[in-house]
Amino acid sequence: MTALNGHRVYFDANAFIYFLDQHPRYADLVTPIFEAAYAGQLEAVTGQIAVAEVMVGPYRSGDERIIDRTAAFFETPNLLDIRPHGRREFDDAARLRGRTSLLLVDAVHVATARRAGCDYFVTNDARIRSESGLTVVHIEAMRSGE
Repeated sequence: MTALNGHRVYFDANAFIYFLDQHPRYADLVTPIFEAAYAGQLEAVTGQIAVAEVMVGPYRSGDERIIDRTAAFFETPNLLDIRPHGRREFDDAARLRGRTSLLLVDAVHVATARRAGCDYFVTNDARIRSESGLTVVHIEAMRSGE
């Protein structure tokens, strides 16, 4: 997806899960985006909460190889800007939650993306919509070219 090139792009947890697990329906859609990030064509951003969400599956599996492989991905040099969530992000998230149907965790993602200066937000969560200068790219819509 060349529209993302040259931009700061926030990734929701589901994009990482599709990529790391090579999801049969979505891996072919997200892999080129992560390749572009690795090549420096876009700035990939996520939040600490996304990392925690992604790590749930590996920890649940109890498979140390999967745990180590997933943790190593998030430590790949020059791939991701992993942002902390502080008071400002949580306050913004509470405001979003108060005026939208977003779950709090999703509102934290959106608030973090906005605070990090992202232009795009890659997700497969239909509840997350474009607003306030943040363009949401739904992974499912990429398949149909929307």
